[in-house]
Amino acid sequence: MQPTTLPADAPVCETSDLRLRQRLTGSLMNQPFSIVVVTNVRAGACALHGYPTISAAWAGTRRVGIRVRNGFVFEADDPGSHRFVVPPQGTAWFAVGTAMADEGRPLITFTRLAIAVTPGTSVSSSAEVAVALGSTALKGMPYGITVTAFAPGTGPVYADSGNT
Repeated sequence: MQPTTLPADAPVCETSDLRLRQRLTGSLMNQPFSIVVVTNVRAGACALHGYPTISAAWAGTRRVGIRVRNGFVFEADDPGSHRFVVPPQGTAWFAVGTAMADEGRPLITFTRLAIAVTPGTSVSSSAEVAVALGSTALKGMPYGITVTAFAPGTGPVYADSGNT
């Protein structure tokens, strides 16, 4: 099999170029996480760089106020912002994490997130992904979500999860 040469000058992926799915979900130390895989559905290669933008979150049918920060998730290191090329039907991943240790607001379960590749994308132009992430928040504060940068592949494998 011949190695595929990917164009170094590949265009930046647009949200519409990507199909999203939750590959894995779990929780350690009251810190739920999801690994979200994005597949390039374009006819050609495209490049990803940086962090996905989470523009909205829902618990059931109710939209929930959130605050998002970039960084490591307890169960997945943040690979940091770097540019890489995703071939057609190739994959990349990122992790999303929450916390269930804050007291004050009731426990909710995020059931879907609106994700975009570029900052400032409207919720209506974002792609939605179904998730299952429990979260609590301090009274009067929005629910917190942490997101890691995009990385090539399908994400980490956890020996005890049965997921690959």
